[in-house]
Amino acid sequence: MSEPSVVMGMVARACLRLGLALTLVLAGRLAWTAFQRGAAATKSTAEAEPAPALPTRTTAPWSGESSPSHLKTLPVSLDDARRLAIPSVPLPRELIGVAPVSSSDSVKEPEPVHMYLVVRSPPDRTEVRIDGVLVGETPYVGEISCQPSRPVRITLVPPSGMPRTLERRCAATTLHVDEDK
Repeated sequence: MSEPSVVMGMVARACLRLGLALTLVLAGRLAWTAFQRGAAATKSTAEAEPAPALPTRTTAPWSGESSPSHLKTLPVSLDDARRLAIPSVPLPRELIGVAPVSSSDSVKEPEPVHMYLVVRSPPDRTEVRIDGVLVGETPYVGEISCQPSRPVRITLVPPSGMPRTLERRCAATTLHVDEDK
């Protein structure tokens, strides 16, 4: 008689071959179905008739005439649009001759200032982000521009641990950020 391990090995190989054969049959069936559906879709789009041209209306849809509901949303003719347009209203006498306010007359934002930013924060290689934009790693020395008296948001993201966010006012001097942690 044969050993049980030899018989089990033969059964295992037979199951493997059967599984491979079933997988190939299933893959072939799926490929054939996909091919048929693709051919049918191509055939149906090739045989499709072009859309008919939309008719135009010569009367306004709210004029009271009885017409099919699907025609009420079609565009009106150019003559009807001109006839139904709202007439322009003349300006009041108080505004005649008054110059319009231009954007140059409005309150201007102050010019941005350029300043140096120095960041020393342990540990080294901590990411430095200015208003959400990565600018470098600590120790950091760089030039930034900002609007005077507006806050500058400095976020320090260490390699491990929680990020820290600091706000400093923009000024025309060098901005130092020294943190000891």
